[in-house]
Amino acid sequence: MFKSILRLRGTLFQQSSRASFCRSNHIIYMKVLDEITMEEGKIPSTSYMHLHNQASHQRLGPLYREYFSYCSEGLWVGCKDLVREVSQAPHVTPMCIYPVMWRLFDEKSGVKRALSWNDLDTWYLNETALKSVVFNPKDSVQSMVQPRISAERLVNKWTTRSGSFTPHHDLEVWALESSLTYLFGGDAIELFDTQVYHYCLKQMKRISWLRICLCPEEAALESVIWEGFKEATISALRMGREFSAASKNLRGSGFVHQMRVSGLWNEDQLNSLVADVLINSSVNLMKCAMWVIHVMSSSTSVAEHLANNSNDIGYIRLLLNETFRFFPVTPYLTKMNTETLKLGGWEIPKGHLMIMSYFTLAQEEFFWLSDKYFWPERWDHCYDRDVNWRFSYSSLPIGFKINDCAFLKMTEEQLIPLVQVLASNVRVEQSKMTKYPDTNRAMDLSGLPSQPLVIQAKLRRSDIGIFACNEAPSYCIHRG
Repeated sequence: MFKSILRLRGTLFQQSSRASFCRSNHIIYMKVLDEITMEEGKIPSTSYMHLHNQASHQRLGPLYREYFSYCSEGLWVGCKDLVREVSQAPHVTPMCIYPVMWRLFDEKSGVKRALSWNDLDTWYLNETALKSVVFNPKDSVQSMVQPRISAERLVNKWTTRSGSFTPHHDLEVWALESSLTYLFGGDAIELFDTQVYHYCLKQMKRISWLRICLCPEEAALESVIWEGFKEATISALRMGREFSAASKNLRGSGFVHQMRVSGLWNEDQLNSLVADVLINSSVNLMKCAMWVIHVMSSSTSVAEHLANNSNDIGYIRLLLNETFRFFPVTPYLTKMNTETLKLGGWEIPKGHLMIMSYFTLAQEEFFWLSDKYFWPERWDHCYDRDVNWRFSYSSLPIGFKINDCAFLKMTEEQLIPLVQVLASNVRVEQSKMTKYPDTNRAMDLSGLPSQPLVIQAKLRRSDIGIFACNEAPSYCIHRG
């Protein structure tokens, strides 16, 4: 076991521990110490990914301190043992992502994001209301049909492409258009060529680019990135509210119409939530789609099954659940303890904000059989043999209890039509011309691949078999 070096308030200690703490201003960082060293060359791919993300945490630290230095102390929890310890502790309550960060954003920008990021009780009330509409839609068929329109537009674009290309930009456009049709119904197509739409897309693309720029070390320390992010986010929020207000004049075929007729929100609350969903779609929905495309283009068994069973929604749900587990696009969530908590030998006071590296649990053998393998079928068996019930998965962003998260359910309902349309019409291959021909891609702090994804999309014909990649069949995607 390593002896860690603990730096606390500038004093040097030695103590047998799995983690080291480093306090600087108002943020405490925790970095992982594994039981083997990099020099031994034995660190498994999962540990490499964890160290990769921890390095991003360290680079982002000065940025958080500079712009949110007067907020409550935040605790980065990265070691999987400590994440598990916090998650299993009594009276630890899951909260929305970065509540303190967005509360301060509201104060500085004057634009309120979503329903309520400040009051935990209000958050639960609004979350319950949203679930009641998401999980019990009056027209479940329409909720699937609307995003299919955007998926078909994407496939039509890809079938005209020749050679290799990076799908990032196309998926950004798809994510926004899919969210618009999901929220506002088929009539939202009328918005696609308007000046408002293109301005909104421009702002959301800028947000996506700015978030990605937070990863490189040289960019992360530049305050101009946060200023640009704030400006673009404010603009996108305002545009989202304009979309929502304009939807009053559209026919009632979208999700927003169902929200209105439910009477659970006033118009201002509804517009705030809709704007937040659009912001979310600019990055998270696009990132989910990016990883799904990666899986479809690199796993022979997945591609073959989808090609022959594109209407098998049950299998597609298993595929998405496993994608959420293997590539969690929200790998860091927050918790706030409602009682004093002892963590790693240190006492964490009540009401302390903790940023949890949950992606470490989504790939840990303590909970998952063959955790390093991509295996969609595990979700068919998870109730009886694959899940260790010592942990509650309702707080994980990986879809074990997909009905516990309204936003995850909305994401699933938009990804299912995308997978169906892609599997039915095109063969997606990872380009052999890419600089990074391997498919073992790590995940950046932003949740995107650490290396660019370059693909080819070929129109599917009945006389052409499924593309066979040089991967092992079945659970062939390894972490890297």
